[in-house]
Amino acid sequence: MDFFLYVALHIGQIEPVKRKLYLELAVQLGSDQSSAYLTKGSGHFEAGYAGSLMSGKANDIMQSIEIRIDSEEEAAYREALEYICGLLRLGFPQAYQLKLKSTGKHWLPVPSLAKSKLHQFFANALQYEALFPLLAEYAELAMKEFAWYGDVESGVKSVMPGTYAVFGLGLYSDAYFPQVRRYMELVDSEHQSAQDGYAEAFIESHGLNVGGMLTFVSILLAGNDMAKPVKGIAINTPELADALIMALEDKADHQREFVIYRIFGSEKKFAAALKQASSPLKERLEALMK
Repeated sequence: MDFFLYVALHIGQIEPVKRKLYLELAVQLGSDQSSAYLTKGSGHFEAGYAGSLMSGKANDIMQSIEIRIDSEEEAAYREALEYICGLLRLGFPQAYQLKLKSTGKHWLPVPSLAKSKLHQFFANALQYEALFPLLAEYAELAMKEFAWYGDVESGVKSVMPGTYAVFGLGLYSDAYFPQVRRYMELVDSEHQSAQDGYAEAFIESHGLNVGGMLTFVSILLAGNDMAKPVKGIAINTPELADALIMALEDKADHQREFVIYRIFGSEKKFAAALKQASSPLKERLEALMK
């Protein structure tokens, strides 16, 4: 039985559904330890938490957190975020799933994101600007390469821990552009594509400007191989072209080509933009191809 439970816990890091099945089978075989795992977790974390405006439960074995928001206000989400951050600092798995009871229903303007309870929770919290620093702190604790939240079934909608907080902060304030860039350096572009849709949302929030070019290029570079050109953008001033050249100056040739494709589209479209450009923009665009 000890070995069976050992297998269940380790396989659960990759296949949480199978872990739950194994633990339930162990309960049927009379394992009290398995029953405790299912209901309370390993015992390393407090199973329940009662705040003044919210309550929570945590189970590290099942990699699940439950949050109940009793009052839709900033203080309640502050309590909830501090509770989750506290768990992560103690080693709670970043790749958790969230069960949420809340009357607030907000979503980030990023169509590629699943409308899950985790997404809902962070979109709700992002309604309060005073919580932005705490959300950024959470994101730093949560981000982990080659890990995914458990809020959706494994697949195209899976996202790295910290995604909802980072995406929201990056849309609402340029103060968090450095964190967006750190996120894009970590994200596994081979197995996640939500950042492809984020590029367009980023432009809709901030426009394409010199100050945001470095961050925008980092978003493009993190794109999946199947990512399409971003709609509604144009490098139409010498200043924008110079900012793009600077953002690409230390990048490999294939990275430069990928960014240019996502901005201009096909080589034919780039040639058309070059033909229509006048000096000094024309010379700047020509420099992009060198």
